[in-house]
Amino acid sequence: MNTVPDCQSEDDKLEALRKLVDRTAFLLANVPLTETARDELLITTRREAEKLIPDQMDTYTLIYEARFYRLIEQFGGRHNLAK
Repeated sequence: MNTVPDCQSEDDKLEALRKLVDRTAFLLANVPLTETARDELLITTRREAEKLIPDQMDTYTLIYEARFYRLIEQFGGRHNLAK
């Protein structure tokens, strides 16, 4: 999943980040994932975000990763994991 075109304005980068984060949040809340698949999704999302906002990863961690872990807690507990 490569969401980062070579040349983007700041607004385009933030829009791409929003779409990336929304997609990840949707998957975490709505699709039963194994722990491995969930971890791969989070790693891939972080790598893509790093390409978009390399200087703002502290903010990404505070806002988006916290959101992802809340979703995992709410929707992705052991009862909802794919076998």
